[in-house]
Amino acid sequence: MTPYKIETRDAFTVYAIGTQLSLGNHDFSAIFKEKRTFEKQLKDDGIQAKLDAGATSDLHYAINESYHHKMMYYLGVDADHALTGDEAGRLIEFPAGPYLVVPHAAADVDTLRNELSGTTFGDIIGRLEGYAYVGGPNAVAETGTNDQGLVTGEMLVPLVEQ
Repeated sequence: MTPYKIETRDAFTVYAIGTQLSLGNHDFSAIFKEKRTFEKQLKDDGIQAKLDAGATSDLHYAINESYHHKMMYYLGVDADHALTGDEAGRLIEFPAGPYLVVPHAAADVDTLRNELSGTTFGDIIGRLEGYAYVGGPNAVAETGTNDQGLVTGEMLVPLVEQ
C-alpha cells in the first residue's frame, strides 16, 4: 500500500485560477485532456507567470473542488490576496486540522497528479479508520524535484475525525 500519513496542518490560502470541468467525472481520459488544455491556456496567456511572480512560496497546486454545484479545477500558488486581476481567480481557503498527506514522486507533473489522485481516492480514502473526507478542496502540491530528477509532491485532503 502507498505510504501516507495523517497530520495536523495550519490553515493556508491559495490564489488560484479555475475552470469548470464540463465533462462528467466518469471519463477520466477526457477530464485529463480538459485539464491539460486549461493548463496550456494559462501558460500561453501569461497567467501562470503572473501567479508565480506573486506567490509567497515555490509551491504550485492543482486543486479539485465542487464549488457552487460545479466541478472545478484550479491551478494556484500560496498567496493571501488576488494576484492577476483576473475575475476567474479566487482565494481558496484550506482549513486548519487533520489532513491526509500522500507523498509521491513521478517522471513529470501530469503523472504525479494522476497517480496521486488515483491512489488517494481509489485506494487510501476508503481504508481510513477514524477519519473521513466530507468534501472541500483537495490539492496536489508540487514540491520540487528529487536527486533522481523526479517531480515530487503530495496530495492534501482535509479530513474530519469520526
